Amino acid sequence: MGATDPTTLAVLAQRLAESGAAFDSGDAWVFTILDATAQRALGAAGVEPEEPALTALVGPDAVEAGYWLRADATGHGYATEVTAALTELAFTRLGAQRVVVCHDPANVASDGVPRRLGFRCFGTVRDAELPGRQAADGAARAMTKVWVLDSASKP
Repeated sequence: MGATDPTTLAVLAQRLAESGAAFDSGDAWVFTILDATAQRALGAAGVEPEEPALTALVGPDAVEAGYWLRADATGHGYATEVTAALTELAFTRLGAQRVVVCHDPANVASDGVPRRLGFRCFGTVRDAELPGRQAADGAARAMTKVWVLDSASKP
């Protein structure tokens, strides 16, 4: 199955079941981004506790926020809006001291989201420092750009 092939119903059902279980257990909180009519899925966004490698880089008490949009949904502010909401959730409901956004450095458009929200660029790190990250095509990512917003510096 290629990166652009549709996902099978069985795989989608498994992903939804895993997402629901993670949400209920407090391991991750994933949301669907819908259009204004709530008739079309535009993407997804979520927050999850940081992994040990990320803790080593940015410190404890952080959560990682992520966002994924359909190609035809980019450039409309959806990712910025949902990341702002996730950041607020992390600080007010989850007790996080910092929110981290990580993305592929080749995805230049993703730079704008944390920058607009007042995140500081931590830098670009190699796979050895933050292992197991995937590129959009599913391959292992060699580099990851890391952005951090501390609760004390929230705009």
